[in-house]
Amino acid sequence: MISALGFVASGCEQLADALRRTLVALATNQTARGLIPGLAHDPADLGSSDTTPLFLFGLALYRKSANQPNQPGFLDEAAQKALKWMQYQSPDDMVMVSQLPTSDWRDEQWVMGYGLYVNTLVYAYLVLFGEHESAGELRGLMNRLEVRGNAKNPHEHEGLVVPSKPYYALYSYKLFNSDRFDLLGNSLGRRHGSAPKWGAASLAWVDVRWRHADRDRHHARDGSGSVRQHHDLSVSFDHRTRRLFVLIGYPCTCELLGEQTRLGVRSGAGRR
Repeated sequence: MISALGFVASGCEQLADALRRTLVALATNQTARGLIPGLAHDPADLGSSDTTPLFLFGLALYRKSANQPNQPGFLDEAAQKALKWMQYQSPDDMVMVSQLPTSDWRDEQWVMGYGLYVNTLVYAYLVLFGEHESAGELRGLMNRLEVRGNAKNPHEHEGLVVPSKPYYALYSYKLFNSDRFDLLGNSLGRRHGSAPKWGAASLAWVDVRWRHADRDRHHARDGSGSVRQHHDLSVSFDHRTRRLFVLIGYPCTCELLGEQTRLGVRSGAGRR
């Protein structure tokens, strides 16, 4: 469903129809309370934290796509049920949603509590559905500094801004957090307007880390050096991850980095 960005932007009728059929299948297998399954054809594949916000995100994009007829009521009942489900995913009833570890599609990532990726999806669909007050509240919470120290003020809400770094944290919950860089989450935040104006600082940070990881991978392959441990990166820069990123994440990240950087070509992804 994250590829809906590319489907809509392509203007291709065949891709738009594939997106429409996927949305219909997901809505058909939606639970009575509004949860969207992880697999469009399997109503028993439940428990994911990102399937419902992704459904709302894809549905809103489909409705607003220029090459589609005006269908404001398309899957409206499923949309309202999904929106209600997401309201109950906020532990303190303040829009920002939480998740259990390894419950989104990148299940190798230990994201606990208020995760960046899921909340950027929530922010995106709130804006697309015209829920600007809720979107503004969520943006304000996300742009608070993450909680650090040995104790948390019970009246202080968790935030996702990392002090002295030009990106959002991977997650934050009470005294727990991760400063590792989530490429997809930060790209979505930048693309849909929840992120602060980090601008050139974000571009430079990602570009340097990517080129270092690329160099270290080649050194490890030919035995000329050891692989550097990039503890602040939450993505693995092997060729399979890059291929997946180019297919579904590149349009988002071009917005973050700018077309002139040609990130996929520089990293080597475009040569495979």
